[in-house]
Amino acid sequence: MDLIYVGPGHSSGDLIIYLPDQKVVFAGDVVTTNTGEFPVIHIGGSSLGWIAALHRIFTLDAKVIVSGHGAVETREQLYARLKDTEIRRDAIKAMIAQGKSLDEIKQALPEKGGLPMFPGFDETTYTELTRGYPGTAVAPWHNIVHRP
Repeated sequence: MDLIYVGPGHSSGDLIIYLPDQKVVFAGDVVTTNTGEFPVIHIGGSSLGWIAALHRIFTLDAKVIVSGHGAVETREQLYARLKDTEIRRDAIKAMIAQGKSLDEIKQALPEKGGLPMFPGFDETTYTELTRGYPGTAVAPWHNIVHRP
């Protein structure tokens, strides 16, 4: 098995597990298929990093990609989700360059689905593009490292 760090994407600590002999990727929450049309980006995550993580997954010879939440999707379905996300991020970036506010972007690009407990993709991408790419000053596993 290969453990591959692909963060920051969904979060700062994204790790996927690849079983090359079985051609299976366990993508964890990098891939969620029941959380709306676009990925959920948590604190420390990044839309740009999520896109890079998906591109990394597609370099693997996996026949099955298991999501952290939701149904297993085909490579084709997941690739379409990636392309839609790239198009959405580019649209948000262009609107920011035009001086649009977050509210204007949300109005122009309404999101379907999503989970009310998390900020939407438009909001997290807007924050990333206006405040900067997340830093990695604190390792995501810092709370499980024990020193005497």
